[in-house]
Amino acid sequence: MKLTLSMDRELIGFAHKLAEETGDSISNMVAAFLRRARKREQEYVPRHPVVRSLYGSARGAALPRDKKAMREVLLRKHLA
Repeated sequence: MKLTLSMDRELIGFAHKLAEETGDSISNMVAAFLRRARKREQEYVPRHPVVRSLYGSARGAALPRDKKAMREVLLRKHLA
């Protein structure tokens, strides 16, 4: 499959130089970059400890759709 990229001349020159130095092709370098980006996205874990502890905790939860129902759920949860 083919993909066309547009870049400024300086960046294209750098890509060619880097490809030559590493013995790789620009296509392989771009594909490797995109694979790493996809993997990071799939394995995302927040850095802050508080956010990390909560990350994913609501996955699969059925939450009320309107504000009144949500308020009732929260009141029952925190005032019970």
